[in-house]
Amino acid sequence: MGIRAPILRQYVKVEHPRLLLADGEDVVVLGKALVDSQIFEARQFAYLMINENAHAMQALTENDLIQLGQGMDNWASVDTYSTLLSGKCWQNGKIPGETIQNWTESDNPWWRRAALVSTIPLNLKSRGGKGDLTRTLDICNRLKGDPDRMVRKALSWALRELSKRYPIEVNDFLEANRQAIPTNIRHEVLQKLSGSIH
Repeated sequence: MGIRAPILRQYVKVEHPRLLLADGEDVVVLGKALVDSQIFEARQFAYLMINENAHAMQALTENDLIQLGQGMDNWASVDTYSTLLSGKCWQNGKIPGETIQNWTESDNPWWRRAALVSTIPLNLKSRGGKGDLTRTLDICNRLKGDPDRMVRKALSWALRELSKRYPIEVNDFLEANRQAIPTNIRHEVLQKLSGSIH
């Protein structure tokens, strides 16, 4: 406990050769046990560990994914989960879009944030993203007027990431939803767009 994220990532890198030899399903089971401990650092390590093991990522089922997300109650856990696990599974076709869409209707704001952050791997080059205008704007549209601050910040992130590839389309989305999207979110995204549209 108390170990910061960079140290956790470093430890996962050290263990990477052994993780590659481990059975994927066993790694997922261990990950779920770490999450069940309700220790923040253990949860983060679980997400990092599974992401580093190609066999574990392949073994992940939709039910596993839901179990691994249970109890998320802070932005750090949600963002690690969404960029490393749920977003990658969505990107690779392991979970259907309906799953992410259902999260947008959750009473739990952390799952709604997870839906938005799951779009990041679709568009982030370093995560293998090639750009996905349709799926990203669909989730953004569903949560454009969300009242929760952490969900709104995720909306800003999702749109800013998408704008790197689709600046005109993101600008059009902002204009079409001027009344629904909070002013501060519009300004953040427009700052990112500045200079991108000619």
